[in-house]
Amino acid sequence: MAEKKSKDDSKKPTKRTAAKKPATTKKAPVVKTATKAAPTPKKVETRSEGSFLKATVLVLFLVLGASAGFNLKAYMNQPETDIESCPAAEENIELKNPEFNKEEEKVMADGVMWLNLGPEVQFDVWVDSTCTVCSDISTNPTIAKAFPFAKVNKVELKEQTEIPEGLTMVPTILIDKEIEKTPSYQELSMYLTKAGDKYELDPAILGAHSNKIILDKSKIPTFENNAKLTIVEYSEFACPYCKSFATQTKPKIVEEYGNDVVIEFRNFVVHPQVATEPAIAGHCTKKIFGAEKFWEMHDLLFEDYTDIDGTATQLGINTQEFKDCLTSEEAANEVAAQGQEGRDLGIGGTPAFIVGDTFVSGAIPFESFKEIIDIKLNN
Repeated sequence: MAEKKSKDDSKKPTKRTAAKKPATTKKAPVVKTATKAAPTPKKVETRSEGSFLKATVLVLFLVLGASAGFNLKAYMNQPETDIESCPAAEENIELKNPEFNKEEEKVMADGVMWLNLGPEVQFDVWVDSTCTVCSDISTNPTIAKAFPFAKVNKVELKEQTEIPEGLTMVPTILIDKEIEKTPSYQELSMYLTKAGDKYELDPAILGAHSNKIILDKSKIPTFENNAKLTIVEYSEFACPYCKSFATQTKPKIVEEYGNDVVIEFRNFVVHPQVATEPAIAGHCTKKIFGAEKFWEMHDLLFEDYTDIDGTATQLGINTQEFKDCLTSEEAANEVAAQGQEGRDLGIGGTPAFIVGDTFVSGAIPFESFKEIIDIKLNN
């Protein structure tokens, strides 16, 4: 997974989805409306009536709802509902013959309007069955509901001899370039990342959340501590979800595990205009005054990250050395380097955590963290 700027072979058979014919339709001079039933289409894969409309609504929600934390999974799991018509079903279509013609954009057959959703697209869902804290997202019904044209193919990591270029974590979804020919591509493109000759889509976009395994262990930073397990936290002082972890979950981890588990903080600036200065302040505090004073600064910055001078004075560290560090090139470069370190791992947002070799996204509750930590400690 990488920061999304949304932070893949031969043509496949076309899938179509049906919507009920309207109760009344306008007459048009060239429209042929057979009085007898047309032959039933053969070997046509269908989805539920209204799938086209759902797909249209879906991509709008992907764009408009993502920043607000829209729960796509909850939406897609709503009961199926019939619709009386969809925009295309209200158009007058001239039929060349009563048979189902897969080359037509829209055709009528057996009293049903068929809509062309574009070519069939292969979705390779990469999973690692050896990961005891990961979910098998290949069984998640959201993919099929969100993308009626998707042909889902499960790919087991341990059975592969070569990892696609750009792939940093699993489970994930790799999509063929045929996605470019579908109605969803324009809206979906901002969430896609190039991975070799395919596109990668983070399953979390579809509500298919899962912990992940880092493929290149050499990219995971190491630290000098005596802990049995290190949690690398990528965070930002202006991030409300990061604040939730810092104030609610982190204290419980410290209380439960003591020195067995150590949290190492790394700056991952998502909003540079407001979050760069506090990130540099945190770095300078740790560099000059040590880890204990850093965690005091850490807690105060999550209360108010806008008053660096006042916070430093409160902690008794507002020295000239500290002030010089705040404007130094070295400090700015170090904060930027920590962010790039996270992006190289495939991190695209905050908060994000590396627990051993497992990637955990978001401010998950303490109970979820505890389950992962206990498995890692026992292993």
